[in-house]
Amino acid sequence: MSVNTVWAMLPALASAGLLAFGLLAAQPPRPADGPVPVVAAPAGMSAQFIPGAQPTSDMTGLDARITGRASIGARGYEHQWPAFHASARFSGHSVAVALDDAVNRYRVTLDDAAIVLTRPGAGMLRIEGLSDGPHQIRIEKLSERSEIGRFDGFFLPAAGTALPPPAAVPLIEFVGDSDTVGYGNTAPGRDCTSEQQYLATDTSQAYGPMTARALGADYRVIAASGIGLVRNLGGGSDPAMAQLYDRALPSRPDAASAPERAADVVVIGLGSNDFAERPEPDQSRRELQRQRDRFADALLQFMRDRRADSPSARIVLLAFGEYGDDLVAAHRQARNAFVAEGDAADLLVLPELARTACHWHPSLNDHQVISAKLTRLLKATSGLP
Repeated sequence: MSVNTVWAMLPALASAGLLAFGLLAAQPPRPADGPVPVVAAPAGMSAQFIPGAQPTSDMTGLDARITGRASIGARGYEHQWPAFHASARFSGHSVAVALDDAVNRYRVTLDDAAIVLTRPGAGMLRIEGLSDGPHQIRIEKLSERSEIGRFDGFFLPAAGTALPPPAAVPLIEFVGDSDTVGYGNTAPGRDCTSEQQYLATDTSQAYGPMTARALGADYRVIAASGIGLVRNLGGGSDPAMAQLYDRALPSRPDAASAPERAADVVVIGLGSNDFAERPEPDQSRRELQRQRDRFADALLQFMRDRRADSPSARIVLLAFGEYGDDLVAAHRQARNAFVAEGDAADLLVLPELARTACHWHPSLNDHQVISAKLTRLLKATSGLP
């Protein structure tokens, strides 16, 4: 796809309401009008979501491994960034998942069985009819919404036995925009209603989680549709990633962050929205150079900040080359300056993608292409298997 094609698709992107977190215009929750999966479980197992249900005094809360940026509230983990997930282990014949979220979509995995919840609201998912175990349960947010969701925990009835949570594995952090979110990535075509796009978005099948799984790692996704490093899609005064990255909840600057560990690898895939729009006819080359320098300077500082957060991490810049030579040149400029300071970073320039998913976004095949290239790079440079 040429940069001219990128400019041509901008009206469709803008009409899709790309900026997340309500920083432009939040969309109210809507009832589903698409093929929303019902709560179903394999033979021998029952699963039911009980609206309004809460943990009872005879239940035991499981110690869970939490991954994804979040804030700890009075009752649980509040989250707004994509791909929040939690996992725990137990023995017993039943387990419950408590949450409060009327806008997001989740996959709950118990051992090898998956259950999808779409806009469940407040309540508990009860899963029963299990063998003695041991079992592993996981919940993961698939969708992207501007509203805040809450995970209240995993709970066992009195007869169950809590086990230690899954062991920690290396952590890769992916920072980016809608391409990192996996916007509409499972859709069969580019033309999508907002509801179809919502149902087709699955961050767990974006290039970041694909890469992490290939390397036996976990993943943290700090990304939002329409966001840039210094300039969001469409411009305006809304904060960009440089201002939002440190927030536990992007729409609540004062929210305290839940504890999170340093990443082993940080992949930064920003700039597509900073460079997405066609230059004005009267813009001189000098003005375009200033724009490029501004982005490169901001990217250099962003890399320094990520180094401070994760002193031992491998840092990778992911440049979507189809957005033009200026984007690639700005990435090279920032990487070279970072190396000149005595640090190290990799630059991976991506080829043209087919972008046949919702609103010209990468398809599952595109995400596999990105993941394959990134996996090869990280196997060679990061020390991950």
